[in-house]
Amino acid sequence: MHSRTKIKTIKPAIILLHIFLRGVNLLSDMGILPNSVPATEVLNLTVRLSGKVILDSVSFSAEHGALITVVGPNGSGKTTLLRAIGGLLDDHEGSVCIDGQEIRSMNPGSIGRKIAFVPQNPPETHNFTAYDIVSMGRYPHTGRFQMGSSSDVEIIENAMFLTDVSDLRNHKVSELSGGERQRVFIARALAQNTPIIIMDEPTANLDIQYQLKILKLMREYSRKGVSIVTAIHDLSLASRYADTMVLLNQGKIISVGLPQDVLNSQNIEQSYGVSALVYQDPLTGKTTLSTSDEYRNTVDFQSESTVHVICGGGTGGRLIHSLKDAGLRVTAGPLGSGDTDRMVADILGVNYIPTMAFAPIGTDIFNAHTEMVEDADLVILCDMPVSPNNLKNLEAAKLADKLIIFGESELGPRDLTDGIASVIYSELKPNYRNANVESVVAKVQNIVKAAK
Repeated sequence: MHSRTKIKTIKPAIILLHIFLRGVNLLSDMGILPNSVPATEVLNLTVRLSGKVILDSVSFSAEHGALITVVGPNGSGKTTLLRAIGGLLDDHEGSVCIDGQEIRSMNPGSIGRKIAFVPQNPPETHNFTAYDIVSMGRYPHTGRFQMGSSSDVEIIENAMFLTDVSDLRNHKVSELSGGERQRVFIARALAQNTPIIIMDEPTANLDIQYQLKILKLMREYSRKGVSIVTAIHDLSLASRYADTMVLLNQGKIISVGLPQDVLNSQNIEQSYGVSALVYQDPLTGKTTLSTSDEYRNTVDFQSESTVHVICGGGTGGRLIHSLKDAGLRVTAGPLGSGDTDRMVADILGVNYIPTMAFAPIGTDIFNAHTEMVEDADLVILCDMPVSPNNLKNLEAAKLADKLIIFGESELGPRDLTDGIASVIYSELKPNYRNANVESVVAKVQNIVKAAK
C-alpha cells in the first residue's frame, strides 16, 4: 500500500518534467530563449552621410562567443558598421539588434552594460591617468560619481594586467605613446565587463608582440562567451584569429563566412584590386596570403600544354604562380628542402622533383628531370646561380625542344663552377632570352598557339 502511494506521487512529477523539457525545446526552436538569439544581428543596414551611401543593405549576425573580423579596403564602411553596432549612429535604415532588442530602443546605460567600444584612434583625454581611463569602464555599472567596490577595483586591476599597462597607472594618457594609449582603452573595454566588445582596428598602433597578445586575449574572451566584433587591417591576422570573417567593399558585403572561404584570390582581387596567392600557413594552419600589384595576367586560357620551369633559390616562385594563374599545366625541376620555390610549388600543387637541401643532383634525379624536360612543350630556365650541385640542370635544359631563358647571354657572376657552367650555358639555344614575368605569359601563349 505504501509503495503504491509512492508511485502515484512520482508519476505526475515525471509528466511535468516531460512537459517542461518539451517546452524548453520548443522555445529554443522558436528563438525565444536567450541563448538562441544572436548576440548581434544586423539586418539591411543602410547608412548615408552627407547624401553618400556608406553602408548598403548590410546583413550579418554574431553569435554568443564568436570572434568576428571585419575586413575591407579603406573607405569600405568598416568603421561606420562598427559604430552602428555600438549604438553610436542614430540615423540609419534597417535594424541593429543586441540580444534580440533593437539598439535604438535602448538607453545609453543599457548599451554601456551590453557593449564596450574601442575606437580606432583613442583620444588623448588630457589630465586623466591610465588608471582613470580604465576605471571609466565601470561607470555603466556603478555610475559616474559613485565609489567602486572592492570587486570593481579587482576588475580594473585585472584588465590592466591582461593588457600590460599596470605600470602606466599613474601616467597621464596624453604622455603615452599611441600603442600604450591603445592598450589602455582596450583595458577600459575589458573593465566594462560586457557580453559584447567592439574594436575598430585595435592592432593598428601596436607592435607585433602586442598585436598577437591582444588578439590572443580577444580569442580567449570569446571562448568564455564574449562576442567580439573587430575591424582588422591585416588580412592574415584577421584570418588567424577569426571564427567568422566579413569582407566589405564600397559599403556592401562581398562575402561572409569562414576565413578560408572568404579569403580567396577572386574576392581579394575584387575588393583590393591586387593579385593574391592564398594558401595555408604551414606554422599556424590558418589561411594566409601573399599579395602583389606588380603583375596581373591578361591571359586566361586552359591548355593541355605543359610548361616546365627550372629554378631554385626563389627565382621561380612568381613565375610558377603566374603560369598557373593563366591556366597552364606547370612542372618544376629538382628543388631542395627549404627552398622558397619548393614552398610555392607545394602550395600550388605543382609537380617537381624533391631533393635534399644543397645536395648534388645524382643520376636518378637527373634522369627523372630529363624525362620531365622532354615531356614538356616548353622549358623555362630561371636566373638562378649555378654551382657544382645543380650544374646538371643546365645539361637537362639542353634537351628542351623550346626554351625561354631568364638572363643575359652570359652566366657571369652566377657561375660558381670556375667556368664550367658558362660553357654549357653558351651552348643553349633559347627561343627567347632576357624574359621577365611581365612578358613571359604572352610569349608562352604564342609558343603554345604555334604548336597547335
